[in-house]
Amino acid sequence: MQHTEEEIKQLEYVLEVMKSAEKGRKRKVITHDKIKEYFASFSRFFKNMTGQSAVQFRNEQIGKN
Repeated sequence: MQHTEEEIKQLEYVLEVMKSAEKGRKRKVITHDKIKEYFASFSRFFKNMTGQSAVQFRNEQIGKN
């Protein structure tokens, strides 16, 4: 497949933009403990708001008891 000079310039530009965007972006690692803590907090919040656990709510919605 042949590329015109303009297409090549556009691809080079896009690659440079992607590289510069990646340099400015800091990757954030979320630990397993933080994820567990979030889901536990959400579960408590959900139970306080609805009076039932998320599993109970889901089962009620799909007709299981």
